[in-house]
Amino acid sequence: MYNDLDKGIDYGCIFTVGCLDECNNCPLCKLSREQLIDVLSGSERSSENECSILVNCATKCIQQTNFNFIKTNYCLRHQCAYHCFDGSCPTCSAFITRIFNQICIKANLRKRINFNGQCYEMFREIVYEKFEKKFKQAGRRPAIDIRTNLLWSD
Repeated sequence: MYNDLDKGIDYGCIFTVGCLDECNNCPLCKLSREQLIDVLSGSERSSENECSILVNCATKCIQQTNFNFIKTNYCLRHQCAYHCFDGSCPTCSAFITRIFNQICIKANLRKRINFNGQCYEMFREIVYEKFEKKFKQAGRRPAIDIRTNLLWSD
């Protein structure tokens, strides 16, 4: 399910002309877009900066694949996406959780798949299933919780 959701979200549209005003009015979206600009410009972050693991992983993907979209996309999804949810990048986790919550509510996903919890709880399970091996190796659970959900919900 994670892969289907991930493929269906048009981040290019969110960060550019499709949702420019909405993104500019949302501090979380704006910060996420700034991190994306760092990645695309090849700027690495020091370990003290928020999201340094994710941003540096993504920057390496782009450098190693020489901007080849298919290879970069694969690298980002298979090598870096885990860091959005491992606790090292709360803004990424909050941003993606917010997008999922909107999809979940609009598409009535809880009812469709008979899930008896909140949307963010469903998303936590989806993320855990996707990256289960990495979470088990690290002894962690996805950094998706009620604080993330409440902090960024309308």
